[in-house]
Amino acid sequence: MLPGLGSDDTDGNAELVLNGDGTAPPGLYQAVSIDSQNHARTVAPALPNFQLRFTTKTGLFKGAFGRAGAKKPDKFAGAVLQKQQRGGGFFLGNVESGAVALHPDDSPGAP
Repeated sequence: MLPGLGSDDTDGNAELVLNGDGTAPPGLYQAVSIDSQNHARTVAPALPNFQLRFTTKTGLFKGAFGRAGAKKPDKFAGAVLQKQQRGGGFFLGNVESGAVALHPDDSPGAP
């Protein structure tokens, strides 16, 4: 699903970054491990209520994440771009929209 992934291991093989709608720079980071069946597993530390799912037939992904003080999780959606070896998308926050970036990373974590 996401080209360029390393092995499915304990520190993850991909990273999802959320920017916008009040997320402090450089954004919110979530390490994930995506297995050969395209199932995503959250790697600790996890964002509250974090979920990530892929639709392999279409290349789309969707999910959710929580924030402190929020009554319900924000939902995000996007698409994997095979040739660019990354995914991009958006989320609609309480005040503004935000960007979602998904990319392979054998050592996920904030820069």
